[in-house]
Amino acid sequence: MNNKILALSIAAAMAMPVAAQADIKVSGVFQAEIGSIKNGGGDRVTQNGGSAGALMNGGSNTLRFDINEKLGGGLTAFARISQSFSSFSAEGLGDRERYIGLKGSNAHIAFGRNSSSYKSVSLGYDKWKGTGLQARNGGGGMSGSAFGHSSYAPDAVQLGLNAGGVEVQVQTITDEGTGLDGSYVGSLKYKGGNWEVFAAASHMNTDTTDADNFKVGGKMTMGGLTAAIQYEDTEIGTAAMGGGEAEYLFGSLDYKAGNVSFGGWVAQRDGEDDATDAMSYALGVRYHFSGRTQAYAGYRDTNSDTDAFDQDVFLVGMMHKF
Repeated sequence: MNNKILALSIAAAMAMPVAAQADIKVSGVFQAEIGSIKNGGGDRVTQNGGSAGALMNGGSNTLRFDINEKLGGGLTAFARISQSFSSFSAEGLGDRERYIGLKGSNAHIAFGRNSSSYKSVSLGYDKWKGTGLQARNGGGGMSGSAFGHSSYAPDAVQLGLNAGGVEVQVQTITDEGTGLDGSYVGSLKYKGGNWEVFAAASHMNTDTTDADNFKVGGKMTMGGLTAAIQYEDTEIGTAAMGGGEAEYLFGSLDYKAGNVSFGGWVAQRDGEDDATDAMSYALGVRYHFSGRTQAYAGYRDTNSDTDAFDQDVFLVGMMHKF
């Protein structure tokens, strides 16, 4: 693992002198958290964020390289590789995105591993995404796992169109070697000034599974206040909440005044089995030192009909975007 980190560091250093010619952009997020957690009926423990900088459910730590070249005729070639890392241990780099493509003013095509459009179309409705306060997966407010809000589209062909406020993305998996050929994800969004609405779907096809997720929602911004709502119907179970089919109703509010923002979300999960229903919420406050650096603190509670899936979290953290 350490050899992988060293090799990537050497490659980055060698790329710097030609960055201006190749239009290479290095960016990412560094985040660290410490908090007090109680899982199920267990004892409360204090721990640091190990999974990409967050205490649980995945985090934001990302090292990303974007490459762009203008080809003329309105076409641009682009490529990205991004990997996750831990703030507290030498776990090595985790796989996120890696793709190459072509784009024009209103359309693009890409090949490789990309963030699922089912996830990306509305994951930002949760202002606490990527932290231990987030709603997805074990947070109890959004789906997780494959083809949900923790997913990437592997070995995929992605097509995107945008015109007149309408954005469409479709990702299809055709490689039969993955065992997921015939699977797809897609999203449709319309933006109108300070508001937007969307619909998205994902279909998982394997030798043993034929299942779908579907969601709709929207958000509005009024001054410093942002409000969002989302409904999700899932057949692809989230193991952290007991698996199985479920419906989620999620709502969030966030208000920013000066350097301070505060807000949270609340969600109801209705499991088909009636044993994994859950009510969850999170509240927190951030202090923005700048547009790139912030510190935050908050509380999240997930209360399931099955005690083993309960979570109770107090945390503080810091995030820097570069």
